[in-house]
Amino acid sequence: MTIDTVEFDIVTAMQSLNRSIAGIQAPPPGQYPTSIDTTNGQPFVMTWPGDGEDWQKGAGYSQGKRTFRVICFLDPVAQSDIPSHALDGMAILRQLKNLYIKSANTPLINPGAFQATIESGPTGPHISDTGLIPTLSFGGRPWFGFEIPVPIRWQGAQL
Repeated sequence: MTIDTVEFDIVTAMQSLNRSIAGIQAPPPGQYPTSIDTTNGQPFVMTWPGDGEDWQKGAGYSQGKRTFRVICFLDPVAQSDIPSHALDGMAILRQLKNLYIKSANTPLINPGAFQATIESGPTGPHISDTGLIPTLSFGGRPWFGFEIPVPIRWQGAQL
């Protein structure tokens, strides 16, 4: 793990955290599928890097802030049982948000070459969500689910 792999390493750590919720499919980023199957009732979660910025922190150090998008796919929009899955979706939304506001998870990853911290607090960025929406898309299909943008700050030695 180096600052050359910061985004990949952070997404890997976040997916590991997401997997800690029972009943969620959250594979490592190198194993993301080309299509999603939730027919067994297990929601599918992926994390992607969103907008961000990086800068030199001082001689030999770099730092950055990036929003990572935790996207939960509950059901295809065409599925007839969305209302009952929406009830489950509300619980999963809260469980995922609780992972990212829990102080024990704030130091997300510290492999030595860099450290990454979840940014959340009364005067800083907040962890928001889209609420349950029918406008997600994956593999050309519309999905019902939600997105949680999680602000992450990282810093480490330059190579």
